[in-house]
Amino acid sequence: MPEASKVQKKGGVSLTTALFGLLLAGSIGYLIGTSPSGVSPPVAVDQPAPPWPLLRVAVGLSDFLLDTGKAMLPPDIQVFNKATAFFESAVIYTFCKLRIQDELAAGPKTCSALASGIQANEDMTCRILRAGQKIGLVQPTADGKWQNTAMAQLLVGDDPSSMRHFVQMINEESLLAWYSLPEAIKTGKSGFLTKYGDEFWSWHTKNAPGQMEQFNKAMSGITSSSSMAIIQDYDFKDAKVVCDIGGGNGLNLALILKHYPGTKGMVLDMPSVVVDTVKVFEDLQISDRTEAVGGSFFEPLPASFKVCDTFILKIILHDWGDADSIKILKNIADSMDSGERILIGDCAIDTAGSSMETGKVLMDINMMSVNTLGARERTVEEFSSLLQAAGLKFGRHVPLRGTLISVIEGFKA
Repeated sequence: MPEASKVQKKGGVSLTTALFGLLLAGSIGYLIGTSPSGVSPPVAVDQPAPPWPLLRVAVGLSDFLLDTGKAMLPPDIQVFNKATAFFESAVIYTFCKLRIQDELAAGPKTCSALASGIQANEDMTCRILRAGQKIGLVQPTADGKWQNTAMAQLLVGDDPSSMRHFVQMINEESLLAWYSLPEAIKTGKSGFLTKYGDEFWSWHTKNAPGQMEQFNKAMSGITSSSSMAIIQDYDFKDAKVVCDIGGGNGLNLALILKHYPGTKGMVLDMPSVVVDTVKVFEDLQISDRTEAVGGSFFEPLPASFKVCDTFILKIILHDWGDADSIKILKNIADSMDSGERILIGDCAIDTAGSSMETGKVLMDINMMSVNTLGARERTVEEFSSLLQAAGLKFGRHVPLRGTLISVIEGFKA
């Protein structure tokens, strides 16, 4: 009897294992079979994203393991981790303000040498390095020095692709707006208005032009990765003139044109912004097929934009409520001919795995905290409604690799 029981138990374990294996294989097969194919632009990408099937399997497994790990933590530890989540943000902010990553970019340094280089207390510098190691910013070398990780390298310098300004922007006046959320939710005002007595855009213009410059650099810093994602998953081969509305310093458009050398482009942004756009185009040697135009997307587009056949609104509409978003879309629609397309690059809620969706819904709360009343992240259906209200037709939702945003494609009917 005991022997029979052992055999039965052994058989039960084998059956469970087999069922789990079949379930896992079926899930992986589904992810591979339903994956997009991606795009190969005329000029190849230097560091291509992982193939869609591999990425979806990896993200799916990662989400499963993360969710399982979280579920196994005692509730009090979960509360502690959530309540202290800002600790990590404070560490990376300190790195950026002290330019620790810039010091280490020149080569590994001892803690003592780093403290001397940034003119800081040695003991506290050593401790912030230890914390930086735990969150993936630095790592020790075999000879007792410290060096940057790939993540810290993204924070180095002042060039348009550096994310240092984004880290600083998120952790300065924007952070204080978050802590005004309780009152903001009760009154129906934005967190920023609650804290500072004015909305984000007008407050910066009146009181902190330097911080507005930091905001513009922050947007540039997060552009490169999302732009490369668009290039690898959206096909611009039929585009003759791509026009980036609210395109900032032009880096997004420049990256697209770099990989589509037969395409021309234009950027529309505020006159004070396009001064830098011209410089970016000159530096990247695409001035001969680009134009930067000063103006507002709340006004009818200049007549010169009638040549555009592909319009881009990248990380724009989430800053505005529905009425303002429809006005922006209508102004673009008035410059479009039948069949021409508009690409909205924004977060699309409920279109990805759990970890990505967490980032999107938290970004939605960031819009509620920092931006004007009505600013939000939206679902695909909500984007479709905006397009329809502006006299445009929804085309499709295009998922992207390596970024929270998607492309919502619309057409002029």
